[in-house]
Amino acid sequence: MRALYDSLVCSEDNKALEHLYLLGRWIQRGIDLEPDVHMIVKVGIALADPFCEMEETDDFVALEEELDDYTEEQQRTMVGLFEEMLEYERDFEELLVLIIEEHDLETFNNLLDELCNRQHDARREDLNRIKSLASTFIPINPHVDPLVPPLISSRGKSDRGINHPIIAALFCPRKYITKMLDELDVSEKGLMMSTDPVEDEGWGDENEEEEDDEEEEEEEEEEEESIPDDMSVLEYIQRGGVQLTAEGMDCFLYDLRQFHPGNAHHHKLKGFLRGHILPRVYRAIFLGKTSMMEDHDRKTRPSVSKLHGMTRVPPKTIAYAITLGRFTMSMAESWSLVDEAYDLRMLYDSIVDILTTPDSLFAKSTIAWFNTKVFGKKKLATKRVATKDVVCGGNPFKSLATAEAARSQRRLEKMEHREREEAECRVAEAAAREKAMDTMRAEREKRRKTETREGREDRAIEGGGDDIDEGEAEVEEEEEFGDNLHNARESRLGADDEDAQVQVQDSQMHQVSSGSTALEEGRRSVSSQPIRKTLVQSQTQDVEESEPIQDTGRRQTRNGGALRQGTGRGVDRGGGKKKCKTG
Repeated sequence: MRALYDSLVCSEDNKALEHLYLLGRWIQRGIDLEPDVHMIVKVGIALADPFCEMEETDDFVALEEELDDYTEEQQRTMVGLFEEMLEYERDFEELLVLIIEEHDLETFNNLLDELCNRQHDARREDLNRIKSLASTFIPINPHVDPLVPPLISSRGKSDRGINHPIIAALFCPRKYITKMLDELDVSEKGLMMSTDPVEDEGWGDENEEEEDDEEEEEEEEEEEESIPDDMSVLEYIQRGGVQLTAEGMDCFLYDLRQFHPGNAHHHKLKGFLRGHILPRVYRAIFLGKTSMMEDHDRKTRPSVSKLHGMTRVPPKTIAYAITLGRFTMSMAESWSLVDEAYDLRMLYDSIVDILTTPDSLFAKSTIAWFNTKVFGKKKLATKRVATKDVVCGGNPFKSLATAEAARSQRRLEKMEHREREEAECRVAEAAAREKAMDTMRAEREKRRKTETREGREDRAIEGGGDDIDEGEAEVEEEEEFGDNLHNARESRLGADDEDAQVQVQDSQMHQVSSGSTALEEGRRSVSSQPIRKTLVQSQTQDVEESEPIQDTGRRQTRNGGALRQGTGRGVDRGGGKKKCKTG
C-alpha cells in the first residue's frame, strides 16, 4: 500500500494506479449516474465506519454546515454510495486511511479529482460508442427493415427525438400507447414490434388469486390531455402537444407484444423493461459494438465488462444503459440530466428503485432476463461488482415499487400460510392414524378376551354343569377390572398430561399383579375342595343301587350318570317288549 501511495504522490501514470482509476469509471457505470465524488467521500469519512472513529480527520470530512444541506435520508444514501466504492476497490479504503494518517490533503484532493475525471471519461466514451449505432439498435430487424428515414450523422442530432416519426413513437407515454398502435400502419408498427413468439416473463404467478387485490390497488386513471379528433397521437407528439416526462413510462421501455393497457400496477409492469432496444444498448456499452445485436464468443479487445470483472448484470448498470439510450435518441447535443421537461436523473432512480424492490419476482425475473440476453444461459458467478443498491433521490415509480413490494409480501405470507396448513394436516393425519391403530388394537384385544371367556364357559359346562368354580369367577372379575383400566387409558391418549398416563399404567400393573395372586389362590381352593355331585349324578347312583342295570337297549351317559333307552323301549331276550325302568 505504501508503494501505491508513493506512486500517487509522485503522480506517476503507471499500471500500479490503473486498477484504482477503474474505480472512477465504475462510479459512473455501476454506482450512480451523476455523483459528486468529493462530497460522497467526505460524507463517508465523516459518518461511515471505521473512518468516523479516526482522529485528526477535520480536513478530510464534510463540515457540519455542508451536512446540514442534506437530509438524513440523503446522508444515508451518500454513505451507501461511499461503501459501494470501498467494496468495489478494496485498496481504496487502506489508501484513504494512509492519506489521512499522513495528513496529506493535497494527495487526497488529487485522488478525488482523478476519480472524477475517469468518471466523466467513462460516460463520454459510452455515449460516443452508441451514438453511431442508433440506426441499428432502433429497428427490430435493421438488416431487413432499416430505419426510415435514416439518421444522418452530419446533421448532429437534429433529426432525432420527436423530429423523427419512429423515435417520437418510441417516446410516446404509456397512457397513449394503445391508441397510437391502432393508428400506426403495418410498416411503422413493424419497426417497433417484433413478430417472434413472446417469451415468458417468468414473474407472473397464475396460481395466485390476486385479482381482487389488484382491483383494490387500481389507481385512478390519469386525466389524459385532450388530443384533437382530426390528429393522431404521433402527430400530436411531434407538434409538441404531449409533454414528455420520465413519469410517462416511455414506449421504448416495453415489449409491445406483452403490453397491457390496464392501470393496475401489475398491468403497468407487463412487458416493462423488456423492450428490444434495452439489451442492445447494454451489450454495446459493456460488451462492445460487435456484440450489440447478439452475444457471441468472438475474441475481441477486452470489453468494459471484463475490465470491471463483470460476470452478471447489476441493477444499476441496467438503469445506466437505459438512461444513455434515451439520451442518444433525443435531440440533445451535449450531456445534460434534463432534456426540456424530461429528467434523466428521475428515470435512472425510478428504474433502480423498481429493480431493487426486496422479494420482487418482477425484479428478479427482469435481472435474470438481462443476464441471459447479455451473458448467455451459462452459470455465472459474481466477481468485483458492487452488490449493494442504494437509491438516490425520489422517483416517480414510488407507488409502483411500493405496490410491487406489497404484492411480494402477500405472496410470501400466502406461502407461509400454505406451509402451516400442510404441517397441521400432516399432524392431524398422523393423529388419526394412531387413533385408528389404537381402536384396532382395542377391538382385537376385546375379541380375544371374549373368545377366551366363551371357551372357559364351555369347558366349565362340559366339566361340571352350569356352575363355574369360584377361582375362575374371580379371575373373570379381575379381567373385567383390567378392561376398565384399559378403557380409561384409551380415553386419555389424546391428553398431554404424562403424569396421569404414568399413574394409570402403575394402577394397571398393580391390578394385574393382584389378579395373578387371586388366580393362584383360586386354583389351590379348587384342588382342595371335594368334587360336588350334580342332581342327575345323585339320581343315577340311587337307581344303580336299587336295581341292576340291564344291557338290552340301554347305555350310559358320557358323564357316567343317568341311563337312557336308545329307542324309548327295551327288548328282552325272548323278543318280547317290556317297559323301560329309567329313573
